[in-house]
Amino acid sequence: MKSGATVLRSVKAPARAERKEHAFREAAAWSAVGAGWLPLCGKFQELGFSVEWHDFECYQPLDWSRSFHPDSLELCFNLAGSGFITDPKQQVQLAANTFSFYRQGSPPLVAQRQPGQRHKFITIEFSRLFLQRHLSGQTANLHPLVRTLLDGDSQASQVAPADRLGSTLLALIDTLRHPPVFAPAHQLWFQCKALETAAQLFFHPPGANSSVPASSARPESASSARASSFVSG
Repeated sequence: MKSGATVLRSVKAPARAERKEHAFREAAAWSAVGAGWLPLCGKFQELGFSVEWHDFECYQPLDWSRSFHPDSLELCFNLAGSGFITDPKQQVQLAANTFSFYRQGSPPLVAQRQPGQRHKFITIEFSRLFLQRHLSGQTANLHPLVRTLLDGDSQASQVAPADRLGSTLLALIDTLRHPPVFAPAHQLWFQCKALETAAQLFFHPPGANSSVPASSARPESASSARASSFVSG
């Protein structure tokens, strides 16, 4: 395969709606992994959010930042494989069973997936307008990265510190991969899950240290799940 990537699952991505010619196109960033990139729901340009599953191996460093939508916030739940995301002030390492969220601004983020590894992760992408529509009036209670995006005070790219994937988030990831509703209800269900995730991770107690991972400020759910079951699935 000329791309230098091996597809591990023969999964056909659903047809994507035609976009305006000037619109950002994410598919080109994943051309090297073929069916290893699978949009689960959402048309980012039309709906303001999308949920995507990734499962692939690469034999050379993969420039992951090419998939980040401008003027947006993306959340990555990283199950396997390692990589990094760099903003103008710091570099955040994403190891297995960790997550982070980040804002693509100016100058652009630098992000790379390491070669010789199997990468498995799910992303939820939010447009600024989508978050403004649902989080207006709550900016004082939001993580500084999210607040800066919504207020428009700065155009700078930012990445939040990585944090571990606890049992609650692992259970959420499994649900996102296997929606418990009929196909006609997928769009509504995924939008509700995207908003649930935003409510869980993007709110930040006033006065809390922004360098502290988001989950440190919230209690872990009593629900139980094993990381290995999701990584191996």
